[in-house]
Amino acid sequence: MKEKKILLISFDKEYIDRILSKLPFMLNDNSKLSIISTADSLVDFLKNDHLKVDVLIKDEAISDEILKVQPTEKLYYLVESTDSKNSISKYDAVDGIVNKLGKAYLKDTEKPVGKTKVIDICSVSGGCGKTKAAIGISAKLSKMGYSVLYIDAEEMQNFYEYLPKKWKATWADGSTAIAFMNGVEAGTMGEVIHKNIFDYVPAFRDPIYAYNVFLKSYYDMVRNVADKEIYDYIVVEHENGLTKELAQYLSDSKAMAVCVRDGSGEADRLERYMNNLMDFDGQCFVICDSVNAADTDIEKKMDEYNYPVCEIVAGDINGNTDVEKLLEGNEYIATVTAVK
Repeated sequence: MKEKKILLISFDKEYIDRILSKLPFMLNDNSKLSIISTADSLVDFLKNDHLKVDVLIKDEAISDEILKVQPTEKLYYLVESTDSKNSISKYDAVDGIVNKLGKAYLKDTEKPVGKTKVIDICSVSGGCGKTKAAIGISAKLSKMGYSVLYIDAEEMQNFYEYLPKKWKATWADGSTAIAFMNGVEAGTMGEVIHKNIFDYVPAFRDPIYAYNVFLKSYYDMVRNVADKEIYDYIVVEHENGLTKELAQYLSDSKAMAVCVRDGSGEADRLERYMNNLMDFDGQCFVICDSVNAADTDIEKKMDEYNYPVCEIVAGDINGNTDVEKLLEGNEYIATVTAVK
């Protein structure tokens, strides 16, 4: 199928960052988005003639002279006011562009009825905001109306600090341990899970090996429950780094969100991490945790990693957790849009 080319031109950094946080993950495989975001880049672009694009979206302040070197099938102007037939309001952000593009440019978001999708949340090392991401993604999917099960497949489970106190989360007991030892299947899920905004498997107070429970039991549970198609989504949080057993499990993953810290060496760590998933052929997206999120350019981060960067989330060096903001705020919406 012929590739559909979209060219976006705007020097509004805030607007471009908002577009990059969502639009690339909404486009289908036949649609290619290119962006000119600086005056110097536009000057260089104007020096040569270019092949026709399907859609050109440009800021109204940019001269139509560009049409002499860049022919286009459709032209839309970015405006500060409300949109019209040939314009897109900046205030509508991604929705404004998507409404003009139409279904031909977008992924098919219709989820097959009765099919459970597993989203694996991983990190190349500790301190990347993985638990916050897993809870945030579970909450956002639930708010969208999907049935969600969150599973913490780690030796030491610490996600309760990210849940509101009003949930009154209680520790897993001996019956939960017995259920795992016997092999938790869909038929016994009601004896194990806790229900709230999203369902979750209760945490053990101590490392799971203290209860004679092992990570393989969690991996088996994910597969068993997914096969029964009880939930729309299962969000699985994994150990930091890799073990042989985890690498084998993730090699079959169809959707992964990998958390990284905004620092030197992370791109190399991610590359080495993914190279050890020998048969992985699913989707992989990056969530960048940064204490300087507001000043970090997502466009530059896109170039740094070999996988799409969904968003840059503000980290907290003091380890504070704003639970209500996590459940109700805008963090992880871009990631959910990508992986769902």
